[in-house]
Amino acid sequence: MLLTMSGPQDRQRPRIVIVDDDPGHLQVAKIILTREALAAELHLFEEPIKALEYLESGRVNLVLLDVGMSQMDGFTVLERIRKSGPNQGTPVIFLTALRETETILRAFELGAADVLGKPLISPILIARIRAILDTQDLQRQLHQRNEELEASNRLKDEMLSICSHDLRSPLSAIDLICQFLQEERSKHSKAVLVNRILNQSRLARRLVDNLLDLNRIEEGMLVPTPSFFRIRDLIASSADDEATMMQARGLRLEQALPEENLLCFADREMIAQVLRNLLGNAIKFTRSAVSLSTRMSGAENPTGGAIEIAIADDGPGIPAEELPTIFEKYRKGDQRSLGSGLGLFISRKMLELHGGSIAVSSVPGRGARFTLTLPNVFPVTAMPDLSAMTDGHVLVLSASKQNALLLEGILVEAGLVHVSKDWSAEGAAGRPLPQLVVLDAQMPQREILEQILPRFKAAHVRPAWLLMGNEAEASALLPWIESDVQRLATPLNPLVFLKLAETLLSERGAGSPALQSAPLGVVRGV
Repeated sequence: MLLTMSGPQDRQRPRIVIVDDDPGHLQVAKIILTREALAAELHLFEEPIKALEYLESGRVNLVLLDVGMSQMDGFTVLERIRKSGPNQGTPVIFLTALRETETILRAFELGAADVLGKPLISPILIARIRAILDTQDLQRQLHQRNEELEASNRLKDEMLSICSHDLRSPLSAIDLICQFLQEERSKHSKAVLVNRILNQSRLARRLVDNLLDLNRIEEGMLVPTPSFFRIRDLIASSADDEATMMQARGLRLEQALPEENLLCFADREMIAQVLRNLLGNAIKFTRSAVSLSTRMSGAENPTGGAIEIAIADDGPGIPAEELPTIFEKYRKGDQRSLGSGLGLFISRKMLELHGGSIAVSSVPGRGARFTLTLPNVFPVTAMPDLSAMTDGHVLVLSASKQNALLLEGILVEAGLVHVSKDWSAEGAAGRPLPQLVVLDAQMPQREILEQILPRFKAAHVRPAWLLMGNEAEASALLPWIESDVQRLATPLNPLVFLKLAETLLSERGAGSPALQSAPLGVVRGV
């Protein structure tokens, strides 16, 4: 008989088999297990032979086995279970009315997990079954964890092997070139040899950078520090960094740079590393030339657009079957087997941290093309100039140092000088009250608002508020703030932030002759 039940153990789908030639005992056991929902499947057998046939067909989690059956005793059944089949290691609890020491000892000698007396005592049976199922869950988790650790160790061993190989190559080249310089027996000039040393050292540096960033990615510590910069300048300087290596190999770089007036809001060093990784790959595999092109989309959008940067080579290309996994960690294709397999993985992760993406296309024998898409790019003319807000005092509040510096930096970059800090009773003495408060909704709100709001009310000042955070975080603060509130969604769009700040300050008449400047800074907690 099969009984299917639902309960808290369903997730692991435990299957329990009960073997007893006494129908009354079977019903008692069934009632106890059903009431407690201890199994997802409960299989009841009065005939030991049929139970053995079933146990040969698949693995179960637990067997409750009567000792004194007429057809075949429980000891014989257990011996046959242990000889072969999928349940050789399955826990078995003996049920017996016999209390002799010999019976109990023989049960344990045969490998029984426990021996329970008849008639069954419900709390004891439940406790023993739960203990065995819990132990199985722990063993399953431990086994899974061990497999994960073994896989991680294999990957680390592979990484160490790859990296030692990759580092040995440029270091050996540098060593050989230095010998040539020392002995003055090279047909090349010293300038050419020095350039080659520089190229090899850059290869080694790129590998070390990738390893450090991989560690930060796996520990969740890779966090962008965005700022405003001209994207054309960054692309041009990244290409210049690789120029000597290309010249040494007689390669051409065909560039189509973006317009000069495009600003990007991103972590400059991260994006530069992505470009170096992609250019380095292209140089490694190309035959004659590397092309770099850009395309801007959505520049006219009030919230900014995105820029596509494509880097292509004319090398052997990438087989179609390797394209779906090309951005995985340690992935190295047959054609592109000279690197550590980290550069593309790290590039993808860095772009994702910026809300960007990377894609690849390739025709075998005709090269590969990598295209990265980076958001938060807009013309310089779209950026509001807050320098006219000469009395536009802004208070920025965040318990996160990273968010505080980010918000402060955006406002200061746009020309606003009155960004206040230290809004304590002592630090605020004599300081003009803010016309705009930018509040990071992730911070502990009650303490900081209890400190600040009474000062606003006492001075009859109702500043506008900008709340940065998701819907739930911002909504939790609204009952505290009796003033105009605008929500600033995350992830932060700097252009939206600046335009909102400009609008709110304009509504409050900021722009009169300059007052004495408050110190630059930001409140970073209470």
